[in-house]
Amino acid sequence: MENLEHERNEADRQKSNHNKPNQPNDAELSIQYKNNGNKCLQIGQAQAAIEWYTKSLNLVPTNPIVFCNWSVAYKKLDKFGQMYDDSLQAIELDDQYFKAYIKNGEACVELGKNPRHDNTDLIDKGIKRLKKGLSLIDHMNKSDKMHEQKALMLEQ
Repeated sequence: MENLEHERNEADRQKSNHNKPNQPNDAELSIQYKNNGNKCLQIGQAQAAIEWYTKSLNLVPTNPIVFCNWSVAYKKLDKFGQMYDDSLQAIELDDQYFKAYIKNGEACVELGKNPRHDNTDLIDKGIKRLKKGLSLIDHMNKSDKMHEQKALMLEQ
């Protein structure tokens, strides 16, 4: 906990000095904030992770990875509406980002289990999003194998 507080102070200090020479730019600082959020998630501090991801997105609001990580933090707090919104934003920023489809599918299924929603429609939507995520993984694997085969042919 003390280490995270040190990182928070260091990141805030860097942000206040980020226009000075040899200081990180917004993109670099945004990545540092994302990494701090990831560390918080790893030790079970979802709310602190959300704060770091918010800082990261305030600097670079177009990073689908941060939106997807944000959705994971909301999942840990059982806030599936926010999980859905953030994972959907990640999909809108990168429609080939398989993890975003998987998180969005999970959010739909969780929301569909809630009796206040039309269960079957949301669960069906979640299953479709999960399948889309898996198909993107399959496509990536096939593409990797194709590149490996081309490399082998070039070596011969």
